[in-house]
Amino acid sequence: MENLIHHIFSESSFVESDHNGRVHFYEKTNEDKLEFFLVDFILENDILNYFEVALNSESSVSEINQTPLIGDVHFLFNEQVKKRKEIEKNTSLIVCIKMMDFATGFQKIKNQVLLIEEHEYWFKKYVVLYTDESVPKNLIDQSYLTHITELVSNSSSFGTMKNNMFLNGAYFLALQLFIKIPFLNAPKGQQQAFVSPDQLIEMELTASDLSAVKNILCDTDLDDEQWWERFGADCISINTDEQRIDALLSKFEAHD
Repeated sequence: MENLIHHIFSESSFVESDHNGRVHFYEKTNEDKLEFFLVDFILENDILNYFEVALNSESSVSEINQTPLIGDVHFLFNEQVKKRKEIEKNTSLIVCIKMMDFATGFQKIKNQVLLIEEHEYWFKKYVVLYTDESVPKNLIDQSYLTHITELVSNSSSFGTMKNNMFLNGAYFLALQLFIKIPFLNAPKGQQQAFVSPDQLIEMELTASDLSAVKNILCDTDLDDEQWWERFGADCISINTDEQRIDALLSKFEAHD
């Protein structure tokens, strides 16, 4: 996987300017836009406590630096910032997680993946899952970037993925790379096939569905028992038919 990522960056005009063990630092500064990336490679079980200290805004620099795994990322980041101040606000982190199996592993860590990617602290973060079997090996006749571009351009593989997301591991990995790595653009023929969460909501939910979802997303006190009582009342007020509520939930399950 490290070889694949290195080729994707180098074929996209990035240079690996530093590394700290498994953590790599890439930069592209020959254009008007400055881009810097930290790339880390960890195992499936490592993610459970990967950002526990770093995501705490009260943690000191020394505490983060001494934390296993993420401390290596933080140390390399700070070393680069000392050299160039603009790195501080123009760096993103890509965390590549090696899975034993996509289907079972994803269910175990999906909440932690969302926690890392959605947390605003530090800098933008992207998580890419992979297995040994999903990574292309020793390409000779074509570049790695061309290879993954051809993979995601396969419309039959996309159709299969809609029924079983993890059936084709190589395609699932390639798709993640185009979705998660900001400087990669989906092939023109496939751009319409990529559906954003907002588009999915618009396609699948009715006005009353959206009202229920808004009530969930706008209230963050999810541990409050009274909140759940109010939410239950809101659901009933939308439609007293229990099948209506089940239909709303099933729309999310269908795209889980």
